[in-house]
Amino acid sequence: MIKFKDKSEETVLPAIPNELAIKCKKLLSTLQSKNKRAILKLKDIYKYLEDYGDFVKTFSVCSKGCSHCCKIDVTITELEAKLIEEETRRKRKPRQLIASTGHTSPCPFLGDEGECTIYEVRPFHCRTFHTLDNPKYCETGEDHKIYGSFNGIYTVTIYEKLNQMRQHLNGKGAIMDIRDFFN
Repeated sequence: MIKFKDKSEETVLPAIPNELAIKCKKLLSTLQSKNKRAILKLKDIYKYLEDYGDFVKTFSVCSKGCSHCCKIDVTITELEAKLIEEETRRKRKPRQLIASTGHTSPCPFLGDEGECTIYEVRPFHCRTFHTLDNPKYCETGEDHKIYGSFNGIYTVTIYEKLNQMRQHLNGKGAIMDIRDFFN
């Protein structure tokens, strides 16, 4: 059970387990292969992030039903939008030329009970954004301790490397907020 911390308390994070670092290195090597579709490679990244997420759960306060972060910008690639469309059968909006930012409205996939309705195919940024202190700061909008990624800045090298690969897999596809792709 995670003890909620005040944002002023020092947070000592555990070292990334060696097996996760080795697994990431192997994954990045495998993703260089040209004989696999980009969308399948994206799924491989997501699978790895599930394993990494089990490690993050040991110190992050994020939990099912907490959805405060589901009202901020969620940048996704066109490839991620395609995966969401394929898996959910929810059609994308016609392509926009300009990406929107500064969102405060809920993600279009946030359910009535605060649950993610596309959890299995949730975007990369949803998988790599975690809070480390009391969730009350999420509610107030105060700055607080984050682990992972926020606004394209990574505090975890593994996430940064996987994001670079995610963008590479996207090719020349658009990168915009999830609300730009889906109603």
